[in-house]
Amino acid sequence: MITQMSLDEIYSEMCDKYHELTQRNVEPDTDLSIRFKTLSAELFNLNSKINFIYNQIFPDTAIGEYLDKHCEMYNLERKEASRASGIIRVFVDEPLSYPILIPKGTTFTTSNDKRLQYQTTSNVLMSRNVQHFDIAASSVNCGSEYNCKAGDIDLIVNPPAGITSAININDFTGGANAESDSNLRKRLLQQIKNHSNGYNKQFFIQAISQYEEIAKVQIVPLANGNGTVGVTVAFKDNVVNQSVMSSVENLLNNMLPFCLDISLNTATPCNININSTVYVAQGYDKDEIIEQAENVIRDYVDGLDIGEDLVWNRLGSRLMEIDGVENYKFSTTTNIRIHDGYIANINLLNTTAESWED
Repeated sequence: MITQMSLDEIYSEMCDKYHELTQRNVEPDTDLSIRFKTLSAELFNLNSKINFIYNQIFPDTAIGEYLDKHCEMYNLERKEASRASGIIRVFVDEPLSYPILIPKGTTFTTSNDKRLQYQTTSNVLMSRNVQHFDIAASSVNCGSEYNCKAGDIDLIVNPPAGITSAININDFTGGANAESDSNLRKRLLQQIKNHSNGYNKQFFIQAISQYEEIAKVQIVPLANGNGTVGVTVAFKDNVVNQSVMSSVENLLNNMLPFCLDISLNTATPCNININSTVYVAQGYDKDEIIEQAENVIRDYVDGLDIGEDLVWNRLGSRLMEIDGVENYKFSTTTNIRIHDGYIANINLLNTTAESWED
């Protein structure tokens, strides 16, 4: 990485060099001082741009669209965000002798503080002489926060005439955030390091990862002795899709030799508690730092592969990258061992902030 000098450091070096060449000092608030400060600002901006471009050249430091371009060379794509979907049951006070049109875009919401919104996906006619009717709906926006339990969606924003109440009769599932830079970068670096040769682990991981619903894959040779292969998959937001599982099993049976015995399973969550303290530099808002820290922690845990241990020092190094964090502390220093077939899952996350004193 190119060293990034601060504006004051550039100005100071210019003044020192001027003194070295002329044996004269740059006096404050003089014309020469103003010129040096102006030039320092331009050099600082130029250095910042060069540093940014330098980082985008390499896949292990590239971000955003630049990381996507590196992935294109290896036929990898960022997994897109998706909407949560499910069934909402609408009610009338008493059966009517005529059908009711429930138009596409009829909006429902949760009654909790989040007020998450969901909409019908097509025009539907509610049958006559019935007191309730089931319709398909999906979240207005993409994201895992839209996954909710049965009964959470219980308000109608724009009820059609005659409809008096509504409730979701099953869980709304399938909502997922777009794949983060850290997760995509990890997949890219694994593919660069482990080239697919048509029969190694990376080849099968790539084949199984083509399913959008699958977030992570683990291949364990000799899982149950000679002639066996253990395959474990993790679905987005731990919502198992049996249809996808059947497709993966058929895919593996067609790809692997007949002499191999395949065991296909879903990853078992390994629930962990994370209690951390971040020490905040003067002038920074503690609540904002806590929010950033918890986002970093969730991103790190979400990026762990099936069977990958949680290493506190690696998580801590990411916390130290947050502007304003001077130090950190976890309630334990013993790394958490995650066995094959298991995947780390945050059960409890508690982050506090304290002022940092030099």
